Amino acid sequence: MRRLHFVVTILISFILSSCADEPSTAAHNTDRHQAMQLAISSIEYDLYVDDRVKASTHVEIWAHLLNTCDTEYCMEDEMQVQALVRNIAAYHRTVTGGSQELALERLRMLKAQFMNLNTTDNVETYLYDVWRYEEEMYYATKAAMDPMLDLYDWGEFEAMVICLNQLWDRVRRHYPSQQLLHNDQLAYRIQTVAKAELLQSMKKFNDAVSDEDYHTDQLSESASSLRSSYIGYLMTIVSYEYEMKGSFLVGL
Repeated sequence: MRRLHFVVTILISFILSSCADEPSTAAHNTDRHQAMQLAISSIEYDLYVDDRVKASTHVEIWAHLLNTCDTEYCMEDEMQVQALVRNIAAYHRTVTGGSQELALERLRMLKAQFMNLNTTDNVETYLYDVWRYEEEMYYATKAAMDPMLDLYDWGEFEAMVICLNQLWDRVRRHYPSQQLLHNDQLAYRIQTVAKAELLQSMKKFNDAVSDEDYHTDQLSESASSLRSSYIGYLMTIVSYEYEMKGSFLVGL
């Protein structure tokens, strides 16, 4: 793993140096629905790195954007939109005072509500795939890192991993839109490098699972590494959001 991180660091350094003189083409606006998707992913990232202040801010941004939607949703969905607004308001208390696991779990429930809404705006379907993958990744790695894993049914654990790989296959084969990364080629390349590291972590995790050993340190370590790689990958998607925060609230 140390060698893998070293290789990725070298690759990113090479990309940064080779692209240093390229002009940035970052956009200054984002479609409302994609802005909400980025805010949601930012909440997830903030929770993983345990930054509750930023997570709280992004919850407020999401609620503001959703609460000011005028034409993005069908009339038939108005009640569902208002229900989601209320649930997000209640969720704010979980973000500020609940455990990381509870905050992530309730966020997944809110994501599901959000994905079920019909919108006329642009939807970044790739993020929907990433969200589904995150849920399976979280629970599969949680089981793998559990010192009481030997009390699980191994077949049940393997079924979790099979589902994880099915969802990973969608993430592996697709990439975020250029618009989501604000048409910045450097950001796109860095995101691709981080995805390659996530791929390697998935392979190592699957190799550890194939050993069918409840007590191997390799299984727990590979699960921890997979989570770390996912967090690093997620960061490359949401990092521009911090620069673009003003555009979420102005001009949308």
